[in-house]
Amino acid sequence: VLPKTQAYLERVISGNSGHKNGGQSEATSGNGLASNSQNMVLLLLADLTKLAADFGAHRTALFDKLSTLLFERYIIHSKKWFNMTHAEVKDNCDAALFHQEGPPEATTLCPHEVIDAWVKDIMGMYRVLLKNLSGEIVRLIFAKAFEDVADKFAKHLSERQAQSTAPAAPATSPNASQPPPPPPQPPSTFLLAPSPPYEERLGRTLGDRLLCDVAFLREQLEKATGIATPVQHLISELVKHLCTHFMHSNEPLVVLHTSALESLQYLKRLPC
Repeated sequence: VLPKTQAYLERVISGNSGHKNGGQSEATSGNGLASNSQNMVLLLLADLTKLAADFGAHRTALFDKLSTLLFERYIIHSKKWFNMTHAEVKDNCDAALFHQEGPPEATTLCPHEVIDAWVKDIMGMYRVLLKNLSGEIVRLIFAKAFEDVADKFAKHLSERQAQSTAPAAPATSPNASQPPPPPPQPPSTFLLAPSPPYEERLGRTLGDRLLCDVAFLREQLEKATGIATPVQHLISELVKHLCTHFMHSNEPLVVLHTSALESLQYLKRLPC
């Protein structure tokens, strides 16, 4: 509305500037009225320009806030995702995924329980925004949020890697003139890989289970066709970060198997 109004007023000014009075006797009064009208329009145009700029800044801030809300929901869910273990896989329900035993459609990815809650948050926000904003704006909001999520996900994995490779504190002599060491802290539960639920076999390690979480996330978010591109980029980034941090791990309960990734890609549960 504002751009159209501004364009109309600019046409009014142009028309008044090009207008010529027909009689000499009315020249002075006519020119005065035209000048007053033109000045009023110029002032109104200046106000509209400022209003349009303020509105644009406010709209950008609002969209950024919506992206931040989406990102904050990830932060909340990630605390459980990275500090609570997966449930045990029962009845070989993943056999067709990794061992070609039975029809793939009869299997489950056995995702972490928090992924389903995260999906509900994303889909709920998607439906609300799509009812009130244009499709392009909704895509921009989710693209920004998912970019922040992927970056934070990579930082989470880097923190886990740093914890697992941190050198032990050097032993000190009891006679050394040093302050006593601080009391031992309880071990962090951040992305630990206890057995059970994790196992030293294909599809059951921490890396493989996290990969299945991402595959489940992708399948659920495919329903949000209006943000297909941001979702595709998010999944690609999450898979990339998992491969970077887990595929070459020396921990048998943690490693992400190359064959697990290839199986999920072959079955079209993850993009190639």
